[in-house]
Amino acid sequence: MTKGLYITSYPVGMMSYAMGIYADNIDHARELAKIRNIGEHVSSNIQKSIKNSNIKGMPFLFRNWVKTGKICKSNILLLAHEASILGFIAMKSGVASPEDTIGDKGLVHEIIHMTYPSLFYHKI
Repeated sequence: MTKGLYITSYPVGMMSYAMGIYADNIDHARELAKIRNIGEHVSSNIQKSIKNSNIKGMPFLFRNWVKTGKICKSNILLLAHEASILGFIAMKSGVASPEDTIGDKGLVHEIIHMTYPSLFYHKI
């Protein structure tokens, strides 16, 4: 197989959710899935182009945010959704704490403040 987005699935209760892992090959994707520690199964399918992928979201919005430095208010819920799943994976893999992801200075919280700068700032 080749470098690209490998389709994965992971259990949530009685259901299975889809996700993806960018990897050099299927063995690399399986290694990353193990590190992520959310019970992912890597399929042998690969999406060669994100433009044609039906797994939009996570790679797309964060990549666009990094490229432009702007967060579109119309995408804030999608971006917060992506930040929450990335935070979940980061915590499960042991590379981030709850403070890093959902704390007052965490990723999800700060995305909201970056989108609405004057929201909820109160001096004590």
